[in-house]
Amino acid sequence: MGEKSYKFFWNGNFVGEMLNPNFDMFETYGKWKSANLPATTVFLNELINEKQLTARFDDATTGKAGIIEFFPDEEIQVKHYPNLD
Repeated sequence: MGEKSYKFFWNGNFVGEMLNPNFDMFETYGKWKSANLPATTVFLNELINEKQLTARFDDATTGKAGIIEFFPDEEIQVKHYPNLD
């Protein structure tokens, strides 16, 4: 059986994937796999400058929204807040 993964979208653009996600009440986290696309570069630069960004996983418009606060080197961590969608 393959790895479970979530695709990540920022501003409607695919930027990468979270592999083997883990969940707790407030966060989803897992291994980061960059899409290595121009949108990914913009996303990562914005994250460095802004310190947190809202992204969606699984679908660019209807996927669950979460806040990414840390540059995803090897892992990505997404915080969930009520009423973010």
